[in-house]
Amino acid sequence: MTTPSPRLVFDLRGQTARGCQTTRRLAILIDGVAVWPVPGDETARLDIQIDDLLGHLTDHWKPLMLRQTCPTDPPPQKPSDLRRNAERRWADLPSAVTDGEQEAVRRFEDTHDIARAFGGIYGLPPFWILRAGPDFVVETGGRHWRLPFEDVRAALTLVGDQICGVLEVVDRERWEAAVGAWGGRNVILSSVPR
Repeated sequence: MTTPSPRLVFDLRGQTARGCQTTRRLAILIDGVAVWPVPGDETARLDIQIDDLLGHLTDHWKPLMLRQTCPTDPPPQKPSDLRRNAERRWADLPSAVTDGEQEAVRRFEDTHDIARAFGGIYGLPPFWILRAGPDFVVETGGRHWRLPFEDVRAALTLVGDQICGVLEVVDRERWEAAVGAWGGRNVILSSVPR
């Protein structure tokens, strides 16, 4: 029996240039087809610092895995519509109301748009992931998919684990805290009052 191919793949390829030990070339594929950064072109890859992606996934793991709602009403049909819908609504509301919502929308975007992990690179197309019950809505390049929760969780886990493996080889001591934080991403602090 053959194992089915993963639906979502964060395809990291190494750099050959000297001194680029934590730089990789990234393309994201869905069902074997490149969808990000350039839909349909697997050769179009983004040079990234892998610790940026690991940091984003670690910092936002719980909301990525758990959050299923948008911060404004009515909820948009797809994540990319959130800001546009909210801005239309805000035009008729006092700033006392919109200020809090604007911050909530910004935090939502910072979490659910994976392209924001690469904040110093401008003009990147967004890559949205938002949990929707037993699935994730994944959106980029004007298209969206519903992928099973487990497929997306597995893809994110795999890329995080791959990055940790590279960082440990490059300089275990330097990256120990980042690797440890990734390993503890699912831990609920025992000191939290119940």
